[in-house]
Amino acid sequence: MDDFIKYLPEGIFAVINAHPDRYGNIFLVGGAVRDYLDGKTTKDFDFIVEKNASFLARSIANHTGGVFYFLDRDREIARVLVGTGKQQMKLDFARQVGGSLEEDLRVRDFTVNAMAVSIHSPFMLIDPLNGKTDLKNRYLRMCASDSIRNEPVRALRAVRFVTQNSYNLLPETDASVREAAFHISTVSPERVRDELFKILA
Repeated sequence: MDDFIKYLPEGIFAVINAHPDRYGNIFLVGGAVRDYLDGKTTKDFDFIVEKNASFLARSIANHTGGVFYFLDRDREIARVLVGTGKQQMKLDFARQVGGSLEEDLRVRDFTVNAMAVSIHSPFMLIDPLNGKTDLKNRYLRMCASDSIRNEPVRALRAVRFVTQNSYNLLPETDASVREAAFHISTVSPERVRDELFKILA
């Protein structure tokens, strides 16, 4: 798992190593981990940070000459864009939800997106919901029974996974997707637009 850590901008480690106690545990999660295990490359990286997530993001932007902005100031979710054009990297940083990494992973959308790697110990995959097995079998399984109900936009994400990556909806996931179709109008237009654009792409 340590191979794909090498694709991250070097500036990340310079910032983290300068003040290691300021941020606590830092994990790469979600799509980057999933894509690596699936034999794909990516320039989108999501991080869970135990504390001071937005401060870390801003520091990395300053160190790398990247662009920093908040995605959700209240929940301390921030994005850094490093580079330009096709070489641009998107780095998203979010404060850990709950008291542990596993709590955070359990409130995510699908098990294939609920895998993590510590940037301090990148040799070990953290996979409490058996996402690696579901990835191998191409199953799209919800992390919790209310994963899609709580965030209906995830229904569109499920459609994208099925159409683009040949995943199979498990019966309970399929039922939740169909139910969520009636609640998409409650989601912000920007989030719906982004998912639709990804599907069409």
